[in-house]
Amino acid sequence: MMTLIKNNTNQEIKDNVQRLRIHPSIIMWNGNNEVGIGWREWGWASNRTVQQNQTIQFWYDKIFKDVIPKVLDEINPDVFYWETSPSSSFNHFSELNKGDVHFWGVWASQFPIESLSHYIGRFNSEYGMQALIDVNNVRKYLTKSNDMHLNSYAFQIHERHVVGIPTIQHYLDEYTLETKDFTRITYFSQLVQFIALETAIGNLRSQKPYNMGTFYWQINDVWPVVSWATVDFYNCWKGGHYAAKKSHKDPAMFANLTDNSSINVYVVNDRQQTYKGNVTVQWITTAGRVKKSWIFRNFEIGNEAKRIVYEKLVDFESFRNQSYIFMKFDCIYEDCDFYGTYIFTRPKHLKLADPQIRFTRVDNTLTFTSQALAKFVYLSGTSECLNLDNNFFDIVPGHPIQIKLLKKINFRYMSLYQ
Repeated sequence: MMTLIKNNTNQEIKDNVQRLRIHPSIIMWNGNNEVGIGWREWGWASNRTVQQNQTIQFWYDKIFKDVIPKVLDEINPDVFYWETSPSSSFNHFSELNKGDVHFWGVWASQFPIESLSHYIGRFNSEYGMQALIDVNNVRKYLTKSNDMHLNSYAFQIHERHVVGIPTIQHYLDEYTLETKDFTRITYFSQLVQFIALETAIGNLRSQKPYNMGTFYWQINDVWPVVSWATVDFYNCWKGGHYAAKKSHKDPAMFANLTDNSSINVYVVNDRQQTYKGNVTVQWITTAGRVKKSWIFRNFEIGNEAKRIVYEKLVDFESFRNQSYIFMKFDCIYEDCDFYGTYIFTRPKHLKLADPQIRFTRVDNTLTFTSQALAKFVYLSGTSECLNLDNNFFDIVPGHPIQIKLLKKINFRYMSLYQ
């Protein structure tokens, strides 16, 4: 029986490796997902006899440490093999300096999103945040208006996790304003997903070369559902997808705040190309007063992460809830400009002035302006989701934002101020 199982496993692995190895996206083979850590830390070995545990351990070692690597050495020797992911545990902070880690303190353990700036592994191969989908797509599977709330049975059976709804509610309560409007709830949940992925990716990329890689969970879904996906079943981008796209730009800029009220600002580039341009960093109040400016002319960024600002902000606590950092890279080459903001507080605490958002339209190009900071501006169709080149964007006075629609369509927009 043992030989039969081993031979069958060997052949199954060989068939799949031969089928998939020519695909250009295959850069590494991973033996299993969370089996190793589940066995070590999640109690999978409890309530079993000693003999059962020995048998399971034997087959784990046989498959993942013997059969798979031998097959790969034979038919795909040039691609690296990793026995199990994660190899390290975020429950043991000292393990973050080796291997890969799945950080689910944020979401599963309801850690604050800000903790994503502290749990920096050498390779963070899983993290994420659930979000509802665009309200137009919710209406495709919830056809009754009285089901359009988080507590309805019809809504809850479209949730991927057993405690998903209360966890979403927890993060909504912690980061956004209270609302009973379901459209606003869907917007706020995607806003939270945007913040989580932007925080994670920005802090991970900024710590290059200590951290040299990041995968978030997950890209898409196979049915209409509330999940960690950043693209829903209907192929509509959620907030997290816009955050991932923006945060993976090259070059990109990120900021974070230290415990002593000092601001760090980084410029990051993962390409082999060196980019040149002028960099502007400003500390601005939400009323529009520039408190501090840093200008870097003829700035160059190679394949690296450069910290360009590290400074204690004077009188910071008086302005924590009513100021932000504005970051801009004016690149001398095409398609490499970057524009972003960083707020020091959670969105629900941010004291915003009326941004007085305005837009003009020429054909399918929209140009948005504002009189004060407009935070997390979200465009959606009046009857369908819109996939855009940019969304959940910020408008800083004096810096117009252009958005291109793929077709002529009626749309609406909302922002955090509303």
